[in-house]
Amino acid sequence: PTLYDLEIPDERDDGFSITIPENYSFVKGRVRIIGSIPEDGFETARLQFGTGLNPGSWIQIGPDITTPSLYTRLGTWDTTDLEDGIYALQLVLIQERQGIEKVSSVVSVDNTPPSMIFTTDLAGGQIPFQPDDEILFGVEFENSSEIDQVEFYLNGDLLSSRKVAPYIVPWSLVPGEYELQITAQDLAGNEVEYSALFEVFSDE
Repeated sequence: PTLYDLEIPDERDDGFSITIPENYSFVKGRVRIIGSIPEDGFETARLQFGTGLNPGSWIQIGPDITTPSLYTRLGTWDTTDLEDGIYALQLVLIQERQGIEKVSSVVSVDNTPPSMIFTTDLAGGQIPFQPDDEILFGVEFENSSEIDQVEFYLNGDLLSSRKVAPYIVPWSLVPGEYELQITAQDLAGNEVEYSALFEVFSDE
């Protein structure tokens, strides 16, 4: 899902917060967790994560945090072996006299490159030249709402960059030999690339 109907506060008035990753963001691989823990009443703190919006159980990330901090790295969360999906992050503050405070955020773990389908017919790599004619280079994705950027290159030169669907770029035919490269990156930073060789030929 890319939309949520859930309000989870990510910062208290005293600065107790998880700053990075941002709430409702996409993450992959080893994720740096940055946040703030106030000094007042501090005893210890810990990071933990659980599956889903409201986890039934939590797994601790790294050792206990023994010092308060302001916008510093609190730990590193390795999501490499986790299934793609929604996870909750939680920062637990244990105060003097055993008082407990918590702040949470929700993220989507995505370690899978996007699935890109090339939709242009290159006619077996041989395209007859016609004056004033053009071809539409296009790709589609299973879930285009998770795509951050698509770039089209022809012989190494950038033709166009697209942030939103449809991912289609018109190109006026010019006789010659070409290599088309299309790269796509999703919101988590996963990348996929497509390439094809073709020739525009003239009978003259």
